[in-house]
Amino acid sequence: MFTSYDLRKRIADEGKENIRFIVPMKQTGILTPLGVMISSSDPDVPTICKITEERYKVEDNYKISLTPANFQGYIKHFYQEDLSSLIEKGIVKIVENSKDRSESSIDQELT
Repeated sequence: MFTSYDLRKRIADEGKENIRFIVPMKQTGILTPLGVMISSSDPDVPTICKITEERYKVEDNYKISLTPANFQGYIKHFYQEDLSSLIEKGIVKIVENSKDRSESSIDQELT
């Protein structure tokens, strides 16, 4: 069983700035004048994401925010326990050894 404790330990081991996740996410959307991203009706596609702590800090043991690593996209917020469950089910994947790899080599996992 993969728990939120396991998730936080993995993030600490890899480093918040280095760890990457593959997350089903929309690729396009519309940014309103108020700064709100409205997602398109396109299907979710596997997207390499990184942690952003603009709103939630990993140490707070509450939520984790993920955003696309390779382009300016919108942010998906997950309760840490929910993200752990998605990882355990294989819906979200942690990229192995992401701190030692380039973004382009990680991109190759998607194809």
